[in-house]
Amino acid sequence: MVRNISEVVTINAHAKVNLTLEITGVDERGYHLLNSIVTEVPNLYDVVTLKKREDKNVSVSYVNGERFDNDTARKMGELIIDRYDVNGVDIVIDKRIPIGAGLGGSSADAGAVARGMQELYSLPTIADDLMNAVGADVKYMYVGGDKVMKGQGEILEEITLPKLNVAILYQDGLEVSSRDAYKTYDRIGEEDVEKSDFLTKGECFNALEKSAVALCKGIRTNLDVMKYAGFDSYTITGSGSAVIGLCKSRLALADALAKARLLIGDSRKTLISFTK
Repeated sequence: MVRNISEVVTINAHAKVNLTLEITGVDERGYHLLNSIVTEVPNLYDVVTLKKREDKNVSVSYVNGERFDNDTARKMGELIIDRYDVNGVDIVIDKRIPIGAGLGGSSADAGAVARGMQELYSLPTIADDLMNAVGADVKYMYVGGDKVMKGQGEILEEITLPKLNVAILYQDGLEVSSRDAYKTYDRIGEEDVEKSDFLTKGECFNALEKSAVALCKGIRTNLDVMKYAGFDSYTITGSGSAVIGLCKSRLALADALAKARLLIGDSRKTLISFTK
């Protein structure tokens, strides 16, 4: 095995969107089980820089001064140090993925720490149980790509997606707690809508949309933006608060984006798009 002599590594930790999200049940511990089609967002990511330490400690700092309780990046680093008996890391995160938006920001950072420490210390593939212990999306964020995510995120299956023309709308200060979204889902359920086969019809859906709207009324306003802008289908990603809109062609996406920008005007809302 070639020894990795790198002292510093920088990784782009990409956001994700849930094109579909179905809740299939609850396990014996009370955790919700999912069946979700997920893809990464090429043009929205945190920048995570890791530097080797001479001791076993982990330090985490954020370019914008953020601080988080139960920081996932720190937890991932500490678990890897304990499991693989390597030295610690200094982690600096340039946080660009909005918080509480359902775009997987904290999991993306944890996945980047796993990849970064693997490279710095020439480790094997990081064990699934460590990533699952940090968060449901971390294993996907570590792997990336187009996947079907099942269970609590620990089961990943390859999928070939049709052409994607996607817009994401998120808003400063508009946040939804995943824990609260699932609790609300248990209480009020989901919209009674037909779930289409995404691979044949390209229509997105999310079982947590009703719950997210109940918790955060601003989400309904943003869903209406997607509706009136003419997106072919639209919903939240993750447990919200960000919403996504899909179009069947690049031309239709360009037209819908122009209309959406007129609708949101000069606000604290951000609209981005990607095609793949």
